[in-house]
Amino acid sequence: MAANPMKVLLVEDNRGDAVLLQDMLLGVPSGGGLDLSWDARLGKALDRLQRETFDAVLLDLTLPDSQGLATLERIQEVARAIPMIVLTGLEDEELAVRAIRQGAQDYLVKGSVDGRAIAKAIRFAIDRKKTEDALRRSEAAYAAAKTSVETIRSMNVGVILIRQDGTIASINPALENLTGHRNDDLAEKKVP
Repeated sequence: MAANPMKVLLVEDNRGDAVLLQDMLLGVPSGGGLDLSWDARLGKALDRLQRETFDAVLLDLTLPDSQGLATLERIQEVARAIPMIVLTGLEDEELAVRAIRQGAQDYLVKGSVDGRAIAKAIRFAIDRKKTEDALRRSEAAYAAAKTSVETIRSMNVGVILIRQDGTIASINPALENLTGHRNDDLAEKKVP
């Protein structure tokens, strides 16, 4: 069973570059293939991103209606969850570093990469973004759990946390004081 094609939005004002890129990506093995859509203006791309779902965006920073890193910033306001790959004619290492720091997954210079490298960059950007999102969710869950544990530990009433299998996860200091049992003595024991 073939994987679904990666749905990619190309934001590029030069029709020749857009056609060349499409030709370069045609036939490149990329898992489930690529479904490439194209907009020549940032405004149209922003509208499309609000209506459609994409796996990644290939973004030129020099457009008729937006220039430089402001282009990346504006598109991220609408589609922060979608990995952005800057694909531009500007070979500028300082700009590349700033784009990555601003959240771009990659910075590719037109003419110095082939279709295979672009397809690979798209796949890697999608995977990195998924990993970043999972890490962010995990960190948020950990922070919430830590806050819950701290809240329970600070309560003046006795609290016992019991797992679904009936074992004691922990007791708070108030329950230790009430019963004389220590958390370390009761943890992992089965509730009668």
